[in-house]
Amino acid sequence: MLITFAVALALTFLIDMVELLRRASGKDDATFWVILKIAFYRLPNLSQQMAPFVVLFSAILSFTKLAKSSELAVARASGLSVWQFLLPSITTAAILGVFVMAVFNPLAAIMHNKAEHLNDKYLEYNLNQFLLNKGGLWVKQQNLVKDGELVIHALRSATEEVKLFDVIIFEYGLNGVFNKRIDAKSALLEGEYWRLEDVLINKPDNKPVEKEELFIVTNITPEDIQENFVDPDTLSFWALPGFIDVLEKAGFSSVKHKQYYNSLLALPATFVTMVLVAAVFTIKFNRRGKSGYLIVSAIIAGFVFYFFTKLSAGFGLAGTIPLWASAWLPTLVYVMILISFLLHIEEN
Repeated sequence: MLITFAVALALTFLIDMVELLRRASGKDDATFWVILKIAFYRLPNLSQQMAPFVVLFSAILSFTKLAKSSELAVARASGLSVWQFLLPSITTAAILGVFVMAVFNPLAAIMHNKAEHLNDKYLEYNLNQFLLNKGGLWVKQQNLVKDGELVIHALRSATEEVKLFDVIIFEYGLNGVFNKRIDAKSALLEGEYWRLEDVLINKPDNKPVEKEELFIVTNITPEDIQENFVDPDTLSFWALPGFIDVLEKAGFSSVKHKQYYNSLLALPATFVTMVLVAAVFTIKFNRRGKSGYLIVSAIIAGFVFYFFTKLSAGFGLAGTIPLWASAWLPTLVYVMILISFLLHIEEN
């Protein structure tokens, strides 16, 4: 498993570096050192995504080696059942799944968050920033009318549209000089504008000015708000439940985060499923000329399982099936099918 993981990690790092270098072409600020840092910070998250395939290939290599040396045949002839010699591999896969979920994932989330900041700064040039916590939503955007920036704070949001309530906007000029504060009952994102209602404007050394309505130019889209500060990959397994609660209280959808959290909970079962996939195709046959065919079949079966997990996740995000079912159903179905095959092998 360690050898397979090391090889996969090296290939992933090289491929990601090539893609980042392609995206960095023509960007003077994106030096090789910056690209190297981004690739390094992205590596743990990418390795977490490819972990099920590492388990699959490791199990295939292990069982194939045992089958070719006739150790499995001798073990079965001596009365050892399929489940007995699969138990160590299944246990190892389950423990590894728990480790990735509870220990490795928090590290991957921290490093992925750093990679996203570097990516926004040097590759995407995205100067808008988003933050959601128990104190509400914070958005920093460029002031598109004059030089400077706007910092927007809202206590809550409407779920059906991008509408913020109890809004405070701080306007800063060059070098962070404070210009004015705008209080509003609500702010609705309409195309390229924030439409503020029941507005109170406060400027230094000036009397407050009240307005029924005020429009502020913005380059923020509804997708920016829904996606930028709610990226589940930047949150650890332990932080997800609390952030889901904050999202729901703030009026934002938490479906994406719940789906991701359930997929993390299902990781141990996913790893065990990959071991069973490898076992079905490799422990029975040891004749010459069939090993290549069986290995390819095992790999295809593993990719089909991965495809169905992603398909099921899509149904969950769309609300077609419950979120817990979208994360667990493909695994449960696949495990039952694989167990039936293994029982057939055991009888024969």
